[in-house]
Amino acid sequence: MNFRHRLRSLLRRPGLAAATVAMLAIGIGASTAIYSVVYHLVLQPLPVEDPHDLVRIMKTREGMGFWMALDAEDVRAISQATQIVSMLEFTSEEFVSLSGDHPQNVLASLVSDNFFSFTGTVPQLGRPFESADWTSAGRPPVILSHQMWSSRFGQSEGVLGQVLELDGNDYEIVGVMPFGFGFPFTNVDVWTPLDYESGQAPKYLNVLGRLAPGVGKEQAQAEIDGILAGLSGQEKPWTSRMMTLSEMLGKRTEQALWLLLAAVGLVLLIACANAANLIFVHGNSRAGQTAVQQALGAGRGRLIRGILGESLALSVAGGTGGLLLAFWGLDLIRALRPENLSELASVRLDGPILAFCLLLSLGSGLVAGLIPALKLSRADFTGLLRTRSSRHFSAGDLTARRLLVVVEMALCTVLLVGAGLLIRSFDQVSSTDPGYRAEGLLAARLTLPKDRYPEQRQREIFFSELRQRCAALPGVSEAAVGLTLPSQMGVTGGSLQIQGREALESAPSFAITTAGPDYFRVTGVPLLAGRTFASVSEEDVVIVNQAVQRRYFPEDGAVGQKIRLGQDQTWATIIGVAGDVRAFGLRSGDDPVQLYFPLGQFSLTSATLIARSGQDLTALAESIPGLVTSLDPRLPVQNISTARQTLSGSIARERFSTVLFALFAAAGVALAAIGLYGMLSFLVQERRREFGIRMALGAPRRRILTAVLRGSLLLGGIGLALGLLGSYWFNRLLASQLGAISANDPAALVGAALLLAAITVAASLVPAARATRIDPGTALRTD
Repeated sequence: MNFRHRLRSLLRRPGLAAATVAMLAIGIGASTAIYSVVYHLVLQPLPVEDPHDLVRIMKTREGMGFWMALDAEDVRAISQATQIVSMLEFTSEEFVSLSGDHPQNVLASLVSDNFFSFTGTVPQLGRPFESADWTSAGRPPVILSHQMWSSRFGQSEGVLGQVLELDGNDYEIVGVMPFGFGFPFTNVDVWTPLDYESGQAPKYLNVLGRLAPGVGKEQAQAEIDGILAGLSGQEKPWTSRMMTLSEMLGKRTEQALWLLLAAVGLVLLIACANAANLIFVHGNSRAGQTAVQQALGAGRGRLIRGILGESLALSVAGGTGGLLLAFWGLDLIRALRPENLSELASVRLDGPILAFCLLLSLGSGLVAGLIPALKLSRADFTGLLRTRSSRHFSAGDLTARRLLVVVEMALCTVLLVGAGLLIRSFDQVSSTDPGYRAEGLLAARLTLPKDRYPEQRQREIFFSELRQRCAALPGVSEAAVGLTLPSQMGVTGGSLQIQGREALESAPSFAITTAGPDYFRVTGVPLLAGRTFASVSEEDVVIVNQAVQRRYFPEDGAVGQKIRLGQDQTWATIIGVAGDVRAFGLRSGDDPVQLYFPLGQFSLTSATLIARSGQDLTALAESIPGLVTSLDPRLPVQNISTARQTLSGSIARERFSTVLFALFAAAGVALAAIGLYGMLSFLVQERRREFGIRMALGAPRRRILTAVLRGSLLLGGIGLALGLLGSYWFNRLLASQLGAISANDPAALVGAALLLAAITVAASLVPAARATRIDPGTALRTD
């Protein structure tokens, strides 16, 4: 009865109830949206059974300095390991599909025959692969991703049995995977069996292993080390390397997601503090009713249960609204997501997330209602029965409300400092010099089908003709062909051997790409010494970056020296020294060893057309597909982008984290400002009689204004001091995201302090001005 009575009383003040529900909905909705991302990317990151039992297996040896995939012999040997209960081998390959209206690049995942038993997943439509698929002489089967089924075949169930042409070979469509399934690559278009029999199987394979029950990664690694050592037959045996899912996701990305969850938790606490203040207001507004209950014998426990029940009802309503906001929030997160975090596309609000939202709602209700319940249940309201007043506020109640506002301001400070640090770090990274002239540069990547361009000479002729035609386009000053842009180099490794020196010098990894003769001039990578390549097919030459010269040839110079990346490679003469570039994007830093080889030195089917123009790059981008079609109408063009867009994409994850954190900080600031405004407004209303007496005795209105502002600034100052102390600990979570920016960066700290002061003053002006307009006569006549 007590709870129902309080709920009816609450509904008689719909404005206050709506404000409380809205505050909680914001905090619960934001928390639920971010938790869904953390859950699906960190806690349950793969759409397979028991994903945390999986490890990726690679190998290395002493002095190599990098990790490499396993070959078929390794896989056969490791399959006998007792600590690994099952293994999945897979690789990826890019095909050109001519099925449909337009040519299309298709990313295929080639998988071993235990793919479906390993993942515990079955196609949504059609059948899984069968053992006969690996030995049948008929058309090889292919299973479509849900996205390709939707975009290419309009979700037609008649797709089964149709033929999909990939690089001139016909595949039979036998199934469609469920929505959101992306394994072992999140952006895979099709799955097809790994060909072991035709002699065209890849030399190296990616391998995932499932640990036996109760077995740790270290135990399994020790067993596999012994197996690999028995295979090598060399002085330096192979050793294994196992990566957990957390390591595969990337430590920086995982830390960023936990950081966002912590930030949104602070927003939720601010919302709870605001809700508690509103519950205080409502509790005191019906002090007369509580006095009657106390007079009739209602105990403190009954009052606490009633207030907490009221708070829980509000929080459940807030959780319902929060769930709706979480749906919208996930749409916003997907819109902001970087392309290299494509896993976000499949994040959804499923059963575990709904359970989290429910628990969060109940927990928020308890947190928001606990302090008001304890304070209001302790107060003695029976004295109000002898007065006409329906309100009662003790000094302790006011202190509790002020304390809640201080907590809000402190949490707001932590968010502001964190947002300032991330913004400062992102600004520093985004303004970094990439080492080449990115302005006015457009790149378009192409993959030549192996069935139509089987010979290296054919590919060289195609790319040469493409470059010449592109250079002749209006507005294009010059064009070149290379494997990638300078900021998109690949990674290789080995032991760097210098001719004439006895010892092999090792480096952890090498940034590597291939380039045509005009590459350095067009991209603006400075050639500091020597010459560029004479042709795309020049043999046994290499251009190195300046860091190589500083590290290995500080006195003699690098030009003319000979190097190789291991004893099984031929010697390459250094013919030029180029400037250092950000080889893996703006965040990567100055990579120590960068190597450029002639484009034709490796038998590659993919290359990038690079054009420089002083005019509108959008118009140039629109003309590239037609240019390619004029040479080969069956060839698709992919990833047409400016160099600036590519550089921007290299820090897309940092932008994603910064923007979301700043949004949460803005939400926290808004909630804290509302809380301060509401508390001051109520305080002015409660002190109307006091202010009226002071003005009746001659106090100027300026003094009343100053008194209100001084009180609010005192609360803001205490909150700022506590917040700066809290940010010292919170910023430890930020350290991995800040790069060269210090976690105690003065600009961020001062900026947060000034912004908090401005917010405090802004939230205080209206209540303070209202206090100066109190009519002394009216105030003295009120009770």
